Amino acid sequence: MSEFLASLLPETLVAFHFLRPWALLLILPALWLWWQVRRAATHRPPVARGIAPHLQSALTVGEAGPRRLLPIDGVTLALVLVALAAAGPTWSRMPDPFTAPSAPVVAVLKVTPSMGEADVAPTRLERAKFKLRDLLDRRAGGRTALVAYAGSAHRVVPFTEDTGIMVPYLEGLTPDVMPQEGANAQDALALALALLEAEGSPGGILFLLDELDPQDAAAMTAPAPHTLVFQQFLPAGERSRGLDQLAEASVIAVTADDADLRQIDRLLNAGYRAALLETSDQPWQDRGWMLALPAALLCLLWFRRGWTMRWGVVLICAS
Repeated sequence: MSEFLASLLPETLVAFHFLRPWALLLILPALWLWWQVRRAATHRPPVARGIAPHLQSALTVGEAGPRRLLPIDGVTLALVLVALAAAGPTWSRMPDPFTAPSAPVVAVLKVTPSMGEADVAPTRLERAKFKLRDLLDRRAGGRTALVAYAGSAHRVVPFTEDTGIMVPYLEGLTPDVMPQEGANAQDALALALALLEAEGSPGGILFLLDELDPQDAAAMTAPAPHTLVFQQFLPAGERSRGLDQLAEASVIAVTADDADLRQIDRLLNAGYRAALLETSDQPWQDRGWMLALPAALLCLLWFRRGWTMRWGVVLICAS
């Protein structure tokens, strides 16, 4: 649950608004009522003259002061919650049954002799395949395509929701099957963008590679609302000069656990969710009902002995 909240928090803050902001004006009379009632309840009566101080304190019943919790405090808080609920807080749209819950992603795998190095066990290429399979399992049902590149870029698997189809093709990718030597990342990016454009939906591009040619770094950008993420398969402590030069893309180092996959999945879906919030025709989802429970719990305080309010006086003051 914490991972889910962490992934949604930025989009939630950006999209948060009230459907009926005029209802927030109801908070003003509630605060005015609280101030009037509390001022009268906490007003200390004048000290009677001629009574010794120790007798004065013994004859005083209760303790009136600004720090004392009064029934009006709970009433005001409940009224504020009701006003906020009436304003219709929202940060997401109604679910669209025709829209995928996760972003379409093009996985771009570098298949070159350098990826056959065993400094990342078992090899850089095999570790990249393992990570990609785990990501496919995490994105079960999400539309994914596969591109492989060396000196040239090739579409291996078009967009599909059945990621099991991709596994046999992924296993067969080795440097020997690539028709041209080299590492043409720019052609791979252009092919991935073309696949996303044909998909007609904002999505993400994930590069799985060891190094990036510094000459390609300036060209490795994706137009909004697409997201570009790189996962680097190098031993701990080693860095790629080309990947270090990237300014508008995220570079994720490979980890022994699935922490890297969680971060990649969050990054790939962040732009997608933000784009859906801006372009979707679905109505906004009213979240005011979430404030009903705390307001109801506050109402239970009114059954406490000594906390019953004289609603006639309150209504007269409110009018």
